[in-house]
Amino acid sequence: MKTIGIINEKGGVSKTTTTVNLAYGLAKKGFKVLVCDLDPQGNTTGTLLKLNDEIDYKTIEKINNAFKNTDGGIEAATNIIDEYTGAAVFEKDISHVLLDHRVTKQAIINVGDYIKSTDETFKNMSILPSTFNLSEVDLKLKQQGRFVEQKMKMALDHVRGEYDVAIIDNSPYTNALTYNTLNACCNEGDLIIIPAKVDSYSMVGLSKTVHMMLDWLSIMPLGFDFKILLTMVNRNKIERSVVEMVKNLYKERCFSTTIRHQAKPITEASLSKSVLLAVSESPVAEDYKTLVNELVEKEFK
Repeated sequence: MKTIGIINEKGGVSKTTTTVNLAYGLAKKGFKVLVCDLDPQGNTTGTLLKLNDEIDYKTIEKINNAFKNTDGGIEAATNIIDEYTGAAVFEKDISHVLLDHRVTKQAIINVGDYIKSTDETFKNMSILPSTFNLSEVDLKLKQQGRFVEQKMKMALDHVRGEYDVAIIDNSPYTNALTYNTLNACCNEGDLIIIPAKVDSYSMVGLSKTVHMMLDWLSIMPLGFDFKILLTMVNRNKIERSVVEMVKNLYKERCFSTTIRHQAKPITEASLSKSVLLAVSESPVAEDYKTLVNELVEKEFK
């Protein structure tokens, strides 16, 4: 099983969009894909499982009626909000897996079965979902003391024979979860993808991410390589020059494919909890198709 981590210390660089579209594109080519959502915000989980993040009037009525049958305390109120707003959707999620890798298979959800899609591609996709519980795991892992950065790898060891590729999405903050992703990419051929915009803030995020990886590799030799994916690129002269500069600096560690900036189809897919490649034939969707083809050609040998 090939493991791919999606990491950048800067937010807003299309990590989640890249994660879900790579997963869908590889699944469409017949690969069995396991997506691991290590971002407490759970946007990857919400997109793939089409979780509703809006509260409608029917939900409000259910919450009010349920609260009438409690003691009226703060704990009861909080538990009801959890139950009716999706904060406790899954019996097991990735936070449980990180704290006890033996429950890995129990936490995995097949995307196609969950959303009951007629698109057979989703049958090839499974997910270790994230919830807000994950925000507490960093501290809990540090309290465990031993093998803190090995938990994701230990979880994936349970399913290596069942999937062709695991793709791990991350938050923009470096913590124990980030190092779990790096350590999960332990085998030769594993890959860290760093999505980066071509503005100055994202370039800082890119350099900090590369430094962080190199520092970790100096104390923990691992098998992964890394590649930079330039995203949200406008077709003006200055941004084309930045693309050329980054490719000149990092050479073969840059994808040939760049992802253009095209807000409308990305926003529409996000609002409808859809995977861009599944619903759009826009130019930016074509960019992601090209990226999938490049990834398969160069990294799946």
